[in-house]
Amino acid sequence: MSKITHLLILLFTIAYNAVAVAEPLIVAVAKPVTVSVPDKLDKIKNALKSTDLELTYVTYPARRSAIILNSGKAAFSPYIMDARSHSDLIKIPVVLGVQEVWLLSKSADTCPSDMNQLSQYSLIGLGGLQLLKPVYLQFNRYSLAGSVPAAIKMLMAGRGDFTIGDSAAINPMAKRLGINNANFANCGDKPLTSHTFHTFVHKNYAWAVPQIEQALKAAFE
Repeated sequence: MSKITHLLILLFTIAYNAVAVAEPLIVAVAKPVTVSVPDKLDKIKNALKSTDLELTYVTYPARRSAIILNSGKAAFSPYIMDARSHSDLIKIPVVLGVQEVWLLSKSADTCPSDMNQLSQYSLIGLGGLQLLKPVYLQFNRYSLAGSVPAAIKMLMAGRGDFTIGDSAAINPMAKRLGINNANFANCGDKPLTSHTFHTFVHKNYAWAVPQIEQALKAAFE
């Protein structure tokens, strides 16, 4: 092999590797995040601009987003509930948000008189959130809605005594759904449970964790 040919192969290899390294990382964003906490998502995106990572944000339905991340087809998801462990995911410990899950009633007048007697009532829960099953089992029976708007509509239709959420977020959402007389209330003096949100990175991209963690710490701690 001539020196010129060898040099050309070497240059081609270097160029190929440079392109591969520069390929953007896919960031899987669950669609509910874009709707419920767009400000948080913007803050995360702005924080990550301080890294050397080239990122492409792709929005998926919530379940699809989880599948994409778990398979390694996405490098990370920026804002997901610390709800489950997965051997292929690395949790960045920076807390990006906290969600309080309250018992939600149509009004304060219809809240249970005794929060220790929830077994007398029925609940409309949210499908896909298996971590809330211990909460659901406190009730006489429960049904699952496919989304928060669906749960609101089911509650208004009398298909359950209560649902879950936070009135601060649910009342504006209900009005957007055309329920103009919405006056949902949180029941009790504390939430049923609460969960933190974090960024999870697939193990194939563990090399990116230090940069991501440093950027998020600077923005959120």
